[in-house]
Amino acid sequence: MKRKSKILICTLIFVFLGAASFFSIKTISSKKIEAVEETNKEINKKTAGSLNQYFQNLVNNTIVFLDTASKIKNSNDSYDSYNKFLKYNPDVIFIGNNKGWYYYNTEYPFSAELDDKINLWLLSMDTSSSIFDMRDFVNQFAIACVFKYGSGSNVKTGVAAVKTQTLSKMLNTSSSNSTLVVDHDSNLLLAPQVNIKKQTVPSAQKIIAQMDEKNLEEFSNYITINSNKFVINATKIQNGLYVITTVSENAMNKTVIITAMKIFLILFVLYILSILIILITHRKTVKQKSPVQQKTIQSDIKTDTNLSVILCSDILSYSSVKKMNAQEIINFSNEYLLKITQCIEKTNGVINDTSSNKITASWTVIQDSKENSLAQNAINAVASALMMRIALFNYNKLLIQKGLKPVRTGCAVTSGVVISGKIGGSKNTPSLIGDAVQGADKIKELNKKYTTDIIITENIYKLIQNNIIAKQIPDAAYNSQRLYIVINLKNKKIPTDIKTLRQILTLELQ
Repeated sequence: MKRKSKILICTLIFVFLGAASFFSIKTISSKKIEAVEETNKEINKKTAGSLNQYFQNLVNNTIVFLDTASKIKNSNDSYDSYNKFLKYNPDVIFIGNNKGWYYYNTEYPFSAELDDKINLWLLSMDTSSSIFDMRDFVNQFAIACVFKYGSGSNVKTGVAAVKTQTLSKMLNTSSSNSTLVVDHDSNLLLAPQVNIKKQTVPSAQKIIAQMDEKNLEEFSNYITINSNKFVINATKIQNGLYVITTVSENAMNKTVIITAMKIFLILFVLYILSILIILITHRKTVKQKSPVQQKTIQSDIKTDTNLSVILCSDILSYSSVKKMNAQEIINFSNEYLLKITQCIEKTNGVINDTSSNKITASWTVIQDSKENSLAQNAINAVASALMMRIALFNYNKLLIQKGLKPVRTGCAVTSGVVISGKIGGSKNTPSLIGDAVQGADKIKELNKKYTTDIIITENIYKLIQNNIIAKQIPDAAYNSQRLYIVINLKNKKIPTDIKTLRQILTLELQ
């Protein structure tokens, strides 16, 4: 067949495919819009859950500290305890209760009217908890959570004020979707931009009114604002706040248009490639792979060989999780993974693999970087594991309050050369292959045998032995490397020995 005939047939085929795609896009556009609506709903629920958990943790941590501080007679000791409290609760500006226990973070200037305002909040509380705007009393955007705690005749009213940078980051969920938080009077309290002016949200008034009228905890509908149509999802959370997430009709249509452009672009590229193949094969009688094709195939799979520190963490008591009902398992998995992954991200780790009970992360050495040495990565990985210990300790308290059994985890840290790459091109994070990964996965299981929670290999211990308190396991090794139990950092007070560590770990499960 002549070259011109082949090109004509190829052109007709792709014109037909383009027309078929055009009509198919019209058919699937409604499904795409439904997917966008469902995504908006999921973003709203996820954000509401994260904010609920944040406020719950803030209240619980504040109550624990205030109860402890009330038993300390020396004011210097009391403020030393508060400074330690701030290390684990960096967003806190001040805390206090109606018994006269006030603690201020001295890094922030306060208005002279603040004491009177706090007393007014504490005395006027007639609900279990509420949120107040702090912008008139501090030089930045902040909110105060006022709550009741205790029981019987010993009921107290507490307050915890926080800057809202962390809370605002929870709202940065998508480029198309927009999330904000308002109170019952439609006053805007949280938005992705921290330094917002005081204002009300008129459209929120209609939503809240409908939710109140029908006694709804969740709301989903369309609403028109300035002639633009929006999908609205709203969820009522604790403290009388409302999380509202929107996506415009323009954004939904944009999704359909982008899908169409991708299809037509693929067809165009295929058409050009087909023409090129026709032209090349016409000139060559011997079939062979085009160098362009070979280069394309080689570039599809990219792998890197790196020297990395590997952390593997797993739930050792997962049988207790299996006894939960389906909803409890889903809530547990989401809350547990959120707390653990935050510890990894705070130390610049990369999460390579997650499941409902297992997490693998890595800290990779960057060449010619003094700040990213193997020793520094080892410190970051072990620090992340110790942060997980604290996060799990606090989370177990919440599980016990819910009537659920606490869980115990095992963690291992190793180092070595690993191969990383995106398998199948479907994952955002590269998968890891190597002896160090397999080693961490096996070593973490030894925590169950030795009643520990963090075990490191000898190569990691030699890098950071001046920074940690650790104890060698006499009868255990992996690939000729001795293994060590990590007790704590050297500048920390509790625990400082293996006996105390085991008492803390086993006490949580009693």
